[in-house]
Amino acid sequence: MQRMDAVCREFIALPYWEKARLTMSTDRYRGYLPMGSEDAAYSMEEERRPHDLRECFINGPFDHAYDEYHHGTGGARFF
Repeated sequence: MQRMDAVCREFIALPYWEKARLTMSTDRYRGYLPMGSEDAAYSMEEERRPHDLRECFINGPFDHAYDEYHHGTGGARFF
């Protein structure tokens, strides 16, 4: 856990242009999300809704089986 924490902090400390090379694609829930790319306050009116003030890198396994569970509609939001 300490090593993962250190790696995450190193990544977030990189310049934006380096992190942007790993921006999340629309077909995978993996990659970098820059600050302001999401809006968690969906209950507010759109013109008053603030962007999230966070950035993150979402990771997970890439070597799972090519089957309905992992690639079907049920697993799409997880894989």
